[in-house]
Amino acid sequence: MKLFIKAGKNKKLRAGDIVGAILSNENVEMKDIGVIEVLEYQSYVEILNGKGNIVLNHLNKRKIKNKSIVVEKAKS
Repeated sequence: MKLFIKAGKNKKLRAGDIVGAILSNENVEMKDIGVIEVLEYQSYVEILNGKGNIVLNHLNKRKIKNKSIVVEKAKS
């Protein structure tokens, strides 16, 4: 599953910040994270091994870099 994150370089978001937020869920491991793309105003991350919904729900309940960030399934 590919996730859309409504924040990017304009919010000083880095790939490492996204990885840290995802891995704060004990049910997700590094091998479950695929390609991360951080653009100017949005970011995309691929979640592997069927853990997309777990990560989606987890990220919507927490903050990244002390900011509430909207995360949703990416439109194909």
